[in-house]
Amino acid sequence: WLPGAASSQEPYKIGAIFSITGPGSSLGIPERDTAQMLEAEVNVKGGIMGPDGKRHPVKIIIYDDASDETKAVLAAKKLIEEDRVAAIVGTTLSGTSLAILDTVQKAQVPLISCAAAIKIVEPAAERKWVFKTPQSDFLIIGVLVDHLKSRGLTRVGWLHVDYAFGDLGWIEFQKAAPRAGLQVVASEKFGQRDVDMTPQLTRVKAANPQAVVVWSIPPSASLVTKNYSDLGIAAPLFQSHGVGNRRYIELAGPAANGVVFPAGKLLV
Repeated sequence: WLPGAASSQEPYKIGAIFSITGPGSSLGIPERDTAQMLEAEVNVKGGIMGPDGKRHPVKIIIYDDASDETKAVLAAKKLIEEDRVAAIVGTTLSGTSLAILDTVQKAQVPLISCAAAIKIVEPAAERKWVFKTPQSDFLIIGVLVDHLKSRGLTRVGWLHVDYAFGDLGWIEFQKAAPRAGLQVVASEKFGQRDVDMTPQLTRVKAANPQAVVVWSIPPSASLVTKNYSDLGIAAPLFQSHGVGNRRYIELAGPAANGVVFPAGKLLV
């Protein structure tokens, strides 16, 4: 075969829904770029061998949900009903992924989510068509809690973004912390579009924690990090695997130095 030889065959269509704009864009933009890179890589090699013994090109149809749950549902329905895709990759965020579960389940179209919340795939008996790639929040929190315990950091301050990823992370942390002998001395939350978390951090600082955990993604996770540095809080700062991208570092700047977060080796 020669590069491009698959172009005459019917393409295999894969849907993709990413947060290319909105608060989730620090994750959605590289997801889109990766999907486009992989599409080109597969097609330059002649596509995918089908059960008919012929190579088919891959066509990835990408929609931007703008980090919005309603737009995510509309995109999922369009991919299924109009574009007739074989499967969907996405969405970027836990909230938007949870929002489209009913749509993909009823249509029996496989969904591979890029988000972390365990509720996306559990209970498994009710999520037959749903899968995800990131480590689940309860697994990541378990690793973090064990690390805090090993360092003797038992008085913990907590902040999270007030949408699904943050809310569900907080639920899992409340389960895991007492089992490890950790005490949450302060807990606060903030909006995903907030630009200053100084009031929340001031209250956390007043509780005199030995460590502080923030559960969010950029840009809010980066802004919290800068506010944290500006307040001169001495306790070490820990974040979630939601900050595992370049945008977090770019937005937080030098304030990101010393921040620790649990993540899979792929991100490293």
